[in-house]
Amino acid sequence: MSRSSPYAGETRERALAAAALYRVLALAFSNPEPELVRSIIRECGALKIALRRGALPAHLARTLKEAEQAWRGLTVEPPSVEYSRLFLGAGLVPLRESGFGDGMRFAGQPVDIADVSGFYLAFGFALPGSSASPPDHLGAELEFMSLLHLKIALALQHSQPEELRITRSAMAAFLKDHLGRWSKPFAVALTDSGAAPAYRAMGRLLARAVEADCASLNVRPIKARAGTGRDPIAGEEVICSFSTRPDAKSGIALSIGPLDGEIVRTRA
Repeated sequence: MSRSSPYAGETRERALAAAALYRVLALAFSNPEPELVRSIIRECGALKIALRRGALPAHLARTLKEAEQAWRGLTVEPPSVEYSRLFLGAGLVPLRESGFGDGMRFAGQPVDIADVSGFYLAFGFALPGSSASPPDHLGAELEFMSLLHLKIALALQHSQPEELRITRSAMAAFLKDHLGRWSKPFAVALTDSGAAPAYRAMGRLLARAVEADCASLNVRPIKARAGTGRDPIAGEEVICSFSTRPDAKSGIALSIGPLDGEIVRTRA
């Protein structure tokens, strides 16, 4: 018997809300900037509105509330201190897929990096030129998922069933072979490392968001194991808050505004 999908009856609004959710998650695990906390709190508020409107799975409500409250509680110690302890140098939690392995794959396997890059190339997704992040960085993978949801919303808006099919198929493959493998072990690693509540809550939200997409697409990834690798690039920095993303076929950039607003198409 097939599992019921949290995203059953997919609509443009639900796709936009999912895109916004992955964008917030990417922001949370990016290198902290002075306005980071306020931006995350603001975006969490918008996601709560989407939840009330039924645009996100109801089971995310508690975790989202916990995440927002945890980020509001960051009033004394800057997140950069905890970010450095957890993720930078010989940090406790790898921010790269290649930092997690399983019985059949080797951490840092070059073919995995090439495969991730192939997904990005196919959809016109490119890391900023100033970014030192490798393709399998968590921030990059989250931004790519946000892009795919935006493309689904665009396909629904313009009644393009073939574009919708292609994008959903790519998302299923990406979750099965990449992000779906290590999102939950990443969340477990945050808990095991004694991460600050804000990061632990975001890790749980990440795992549940990915689980919802996997259920929607009937994907069952082979889970990686937490703690089986370390980030092979020390001291790297992630820049993953993209405002526009180019469409490889049309040269059109996609940007997302309010959750109930139009998808804006501008020349890249």
